[in-house]
Amino acid sequence: MEGREETVLSTAQILAGKLKRATRHPARDVYDVAKAAEIEPVSLEIAVNTVPHDVVGEAALTWIVSYGKIGNEAHQRLVGLAPGEERRYCEIGKTGAKALLEARYAHLRLGIEDDRIVVEAVTQGGTPRRLTIAAGEAEEQFEAKGINGHLRDKGPGARALREYAVALCRKRTGDVLVFEETEDKETRWRTASSGRNLTIIAPHRPGRIKGPAGGWERGRPAWGR
Repeated sequence: MEGREETVLSTAQILAGKLKRATRHPARDVYDVAKAAEIEPVSLEIAVNTVPHDVVGEAALTWIVSYGKIGNEAHQRLVGLAPGEERRYCEIGKTGAKALLEARYAHLRLGIEDDRIVVEAVTQGGTPRRLTIAAGEAEEQFEAKGINGHLRDKGPGARALREYAVALCRKRTGDVLVFEETEDKETRWRTASSGRNLTIIAPHRPGRIKGPAGGWERGRPAWGR
């Protein structure tokens, strides 16, 4: 702007910043999280899943326990709210906590369909998500969508899983399941050199992978949905 570089943060980035100080439970931040669940749920999901789940759980518990204090602060400091919202001051601690917990991914699958990376997730609130990513956009999109943060400490880590997925895409190995979890714990994953409960598939393997070795199940709804 006027010759200067300006950093414009996305809604997800702004919310993630609020979550990092969430245990201090400023009323404005709690209100913004609760509101985001209504008007920008995808941004809230990205922010929440960028932050470790135990941090999110601690914030939610703090907001529930301190809902009275948060309500009093909201009554004193929040101005310019929409008509009728003033009556909800006392509930924003509980509403914000519910928004945090329901935005967490309960299950996530990462796989390949032809030359595309596919990420399927279901939130704790029961909302299914599906994202298709080109190999050349994987690094940017994994970061922007909170996938790197969510996979940070799972299996071999986000970078190893992402790079393996990209390699499979570029070699057109066919439909392959790379990572699958339930209840926030990795259950199955593989890379070119290691794996857990999945057969290792080298990216240089020629031809398309068919049958159980692929394991992705094209068109399958996420987790039975």
